[in-house]
Amino acid sequence: MDVSTILAEQAAKQKATEVDKEIPLEVDVGLLTVTDLNPIDAESYEGDLEEYLMSTARDGAQAIINALWSLPTTPSQDGPVAKVPPPTTQLPRAKPLPKPKPLTKWEKFAKAKGIQHKNRDKKEWDEEKQEWVNRWGWKGKNKDKEEQWLTEVPANADVDHDPRKIARDERKGKMAKNERQHQQNLARAQGELGAGSSSAPGRELQSVRKKNIDKTLAVTRASTASMGKFDRTLEGEKKLKGMKRKFDPAEVSASAEKSNNLAILSKLDREPQSKKAKRSSEPAPSGSDILNVRKAVRGATRGAAGAAFRREANGSSSRGKGKKDSQTDSTLPPSPPPSSVHNPDVQISPPPPEPVANRSQLLERARTFLHSPQVQYEDTAAKYRFLQEKGLNDVEIRGLLQELPVHTPAVPPRTYPQPPPSNLPGLFIGLARVLSWATGGSLAILLIYFRYIYPRLAKSYEARHSLRTHQKDLFNKLTTSLNELRDSQKETFAILPTPDPYREEPKFRGCHSLTEILAVSEKFEGVPALSLLRCAFEELEAKKEKAITTDLLFKTLESQSAWLASEDAKRVWDCLHTTPLFQQSETDGKQIWTYTPPAHPEDPPLMASLSALQASLPPIEPRQPKFQHTLQALSDLTGYIAAQTYMIPTNFRLGMSGATLPPEAEEARREIRALKGLVLNRRSFMPSPRPTLPIENKAVSAT
Repeated sequence: MDVSTILAEQAAKQKATEVDKEIPLEVDVGLLTVTDLNPIDAESYEGDLEEYLMSTARDGAQAIINALWSLPTTPSQDGPVAKVPPPTTQLPRAKPLPKPKPLTKWEKFAKAKGIQHKNRDKKEWDEEKQEWVNRWGWKGKNKDKEEQWLTEVPANADVDHDPRKIARDERKGKMAKNERQHQQNLARAQGELGAGSSSAPGRELQSVRKKNIDKTLAVTRASTASMGKFDRTLEGEKKLKGMKRKFDPAEVSASAEKSNNLAILSKLDREPQSKKAKRSSEPAPSGSDILNVRKAVRGATRGAAGAAFRREANGSSSRGKGKKDSQTDSTLPPSPPPSSVHNPDVQISPPPPEPVANRSQLLERARTFLHSPQVQYEDTAAKYRFLQEKGLNDVEIRGLLQELPVHTPAVPPRTYPQPPPSNLPGLFIGLARVLSWATGGSLAILLIYFRYIYPRLAKSYEARHSLRTHQKDLFNKLTTSLNELRDSQKETFAILPTPDPYREEPKFRGCHSLTEILAVSEKFEGVPALSLLRCAFEELEAKKEKAITTDLLFKTLESQSAWLASEDAKRVWDCLHTTPLFQQSETDGKQIWTYTPPAHPEDPPLMASLSALQASLPPIEPRQPKFQHTLQALSDLTGYIAAQTYMIPTNFRLGMSGATLPPEAEEARREIRALKGLVLNRRSFMPSPRPTLPIENKAVSAT
């Protein structure tokens, strides 16, 4: 049989499930995704797009199916189950992973010391109320001190001492402390989160807040009339930074004023330049550069310089002759040299020659300059030098100076007005009036206080003082009586027998093994721990166990009852370690326990004498009353009389009344009934003999 064809068909079927590409596909079974990094075939993509996409999707799905079939499987009721491995592709996140929350100060300390966190319940058991109550919050256990009806007050407490308020303030203080520690932990955590970056949110907010506070403080300090110059500063307070106003002195020297005026003239002498040339040629403004040339010329001409120059030129020919000319000539120097009055600080270059067409304009400008109010009162020599530097000759300068009007100084009057009266007397009178009103009002208030208010306050204080003294006396008496009672109790208890701290119950006192205890009590839960341990020790000693260890002791107890494996076995353990009757010693590296029976205390002399008196007295026998037989006979007689009295008559018939008794019989019946009532009363209230109580030889424990 030729099987080659069958094998070829099976091989062809297997090839149909294989995915073979130039770049192997990246299969992530955890996410059920396939990544194809092969380049796109342009011919197939443009020729038949649907077919190309279907073949690519088929290869990816086949790769995922092959990977799923290669996973190990486990059988189950629903069929084989395959476990998908974890994903290997790292998907990008929209936001970075959050940083772990910083540990608080207590968490760091607990982690360093290995302290484990213990969860406390919100409720706890209240022994007084016998119910579960809240540990804190509404009707919490922590508010018991505030609701106590009786509270101990210290001896040195104030009169207005309020224990409830003090307890409430302590509780509120603890709450505030916890909140403060919580805020400190949050601030510390914020600082640790922002320590790695220079622009932490907390630091940015802090810096912005600091800048706002500094700005508000600066504005507040500069909000006065003197801009904070004359305000009083605090100790260690720094000066404000920024621009400050400058105040010129009220009085200056003549040389300084002259230099300032010459500086103004030199600024006017400069030729106007373009803005660009002015920015490049002019130096930076300084303190001495105090004049704006354009503003000065515009203020001097008042915006109408040309019209003013023409009007003054037309009227100047017929003005300034005669006496004024001679006065002006006498005031001018013949020809002062420029170097004698030249200011060394101002360097003026010789003006370039100007054309004749501009000569009239130059004269009009010079005439306007000399008539300006800023220059009228300046020195004549300075004016002459300035005009000469501007290019005018001596004749033109003299002509212009002669046109100026002569200004005579104003002569002050011979008499001066009287100064106004001073306001000081009126101020003093007003101040005295205010002081008198204040003093009178204060005296009136003091009079009302000492006349009406102070006596009532004094009486109230005396009443409170007397009440407090009376209360102190009562408390002292109470304390004295309590001390006397305590002393008398001490003297009385001295003759009574001392209590036995390790006294057992009578029903367990006679037991010497665990079996006997089980016979007395069905369960070990109600048996005292001391009786259990004593019986266990005696049982082990009976078995001749020399080394009684803790394991052996508890194994013996657990053999009788399995309840010791629960939490109730803790009381047996505490009794073993806290009772002095059980001593622990170390022998050959083992912890061995021994039991020492307690020594019974001796009876006091009082109990001994009482026991001797009881033994000397004869025993008391019960006695019968003397009239017992008489009482019995009277009882029988009463019963017989009652039976005969209430017996129904024989002649009684339905609808017929009995025969009436004669008067003698009725009287006898009444006497019998009275006697019967007397006997019954005597029988009901018969005195009984008082029994005597024998004195038992038992120890009386003082409580």
